[in-house]
Amino acid sequence: MKVITAAIIVVNYNNKKLTQNCLDSLKLVKNPIFKVFLVDNSAKSNQFDETIEQQYPFVKLLISESNIGFTGGNNLGIAYAKKNYVFDFLLLLNNDTIVDPDFLKILIRSYTQQPEIGAITPKIYFLHDKTAIWSIGGRINFWLGSSKSQFQHVKDNGQFKERLEVDYITGCCLMVSYDVLEKIGPLNNKFFAYYEDTDWSMKIKKLGLKLICEPSSKIWHVAGASTKKSSGGNSPIVWYLNLRNSLWFFKKYSSWYQKPSFWLVFIIKTSLILTYFLLKWKRDKIIACMKGIREGITERI
Repeated sequence: MKVITAAIIVVNYNNKKLTQNCLDSLKLVKNPIFKVFLVDNSAKSNQFDETIEQQYPFVKLLISESNIGFTGGNNLGIAYAKKNYVFDFLLLLNNDTIVDPDFLKILIRSYTQQPEIGAITPKIYFLHDKTAIWSIGGRINFWLGSSKSQFQHVKDNGQFKERLEVDYITGCCLMVSYDVLEKIGPLNNKFFAYYEDTDWSMKIKKLGLKLICEPSSKIWHVAGASTKKSSGGNSPIVWYLNLRNSLWFFKKYSSWYQKPSFWLVFIIKTSLILTYFLLKWKRDKIIACMKGIREGITERI
């Protein structure tokens, strides 16, 4: 088995150009030793072949026969890396990101300096506005049933210099040690996409470990490249997955005394969403939302 410091999983779904831009930025990362496991999740229209490994020698291409989602794609890469390589750290990285050449070195240095860390993320900016924050970790409100990246769209004028402990880390860029990975296991494939990173974060916190944003490590993110409709706005599949998965997540992790508040807010919020879609006659989104609500209520993770 080959020895590397970090295994980086990148999942592509019909976004070849963005993925190549991401790989171009990773090419500038000189150390530590890493391997990118590129999972082409584009099903029958696979966008990459073996030549990508010649173009980017640090890449190992893995092709999925069907679209197995963000969770399935990452788990495919994780399983292959564990079987064929020895590594100290695992990093999930969205394919629509551009990384700073020192981002990985800084993350590993920060992680190893603090034994209480379970997972770490860099400061993530929007790519279209390179000084605006996309995420510096997330906050969860179990009373309201909400989870969101904090300080999103806020301009970085140097006010985010200190390491932050956060409630969850986005799968856009999330790094754990091999030891932590062994304890929490793979992502839950049932999610497909959305809330799988929040679920992982909760599992890490239950180990008594911290989730940290390291602001001196930086990357830039397109955001939503694989799920936005060409006409703008979230696609029906996003509404379906978000509603279903949020129900699964908060049903599992909310305390009994938080659940009444959560359900009240959920009913009000979804009623407003469905009313808006009805008035605009967004039939496909109405169907998607109702399916997500039904499965979220009747099923669990």
